[in-house]
Amino acid sequence: VPEDKQRDVAEALADLGRIRQSEGRWDAVVPLLEKRIEVEMDPEERLGLRRQLAEVFAGPLEDAERATSALEGVLEEAPEDLEAIGALEPLYEQAERWDDLRGLLDRRLEIATSDEERVAARVRLARLMEKAFGKRDEAMSQLREILEIDPSNGEALDELGRLLEAEESWDELAELLERRADDAAALGDVATQKGFLVRLAGLHEEQREDLAAAGAALDRVLTLDPQDVAAVERLAGLHEAQGEWA
Repeated sequence: VPEDKQRDVAEALADLGRIRQSEGRWDAVVPLLEKRIEVEMDPEERLGLRRQLAEVFAGPLEDAERATSALEGVLEEAPEDLEAIGALEPLYEQAERWDDLRGLLDRRLEIATSDEERVAARVRLARLMEKAFGKRDEAMSQLREILEIDPSNGEALDELGRLLEAEESWDELAELLERRADDAAALGDVATQKGFLVRLAGLHEEQREDLAAAGAALDRVLTLDPQDVAAVERLAGLHEAQGEWA
């Protein structure tokens, strides 16, 4: 087909598509967009049309399966299209297509150009490893990779702490809480530091059964806030349990 003929066809399809869209006839818009994709020669224009098609399926037609197919078409032509990757991720999650979702997140990690992007991809991978595959070890490995890049990343630290607790890795969790208390101290955030120390005291007392370490953590709490009655009472109970009457 001559190029000028293709251009005329594309323009006619676009005009008709706008009319059908204004009429709210989305089921009629779809074949027009699909035909435009077939005849469009410009790669960027074709990608734009594929995105429009995905938006029609995801929005007015509420057809997640066909929206997914349309976005996969975008990635076939542009494998590093972050917009399409971002739109596909929740669709794969809703459909529980866990292997496909992992592939997308791996792709995000490969094409990341900044530490911020790499950290975001690894956080999502960690959650996926636990939620979909039950692989806490792999999830924690991803989180540790994040902390190599950004040692103070709060999201990764929170997730790692939660997983360590689920795994009952008490010694490593104690080290993590110590670290977070020290980080808060470095920032001058007394309230946060105190919160981590209180959690640390409870961990030492209840899970590790190390009353001396629990008492040391509570001593640090009282250094920060000598008027903390709850900490005083807990510390008194620990001394009593150890027969430290003086």
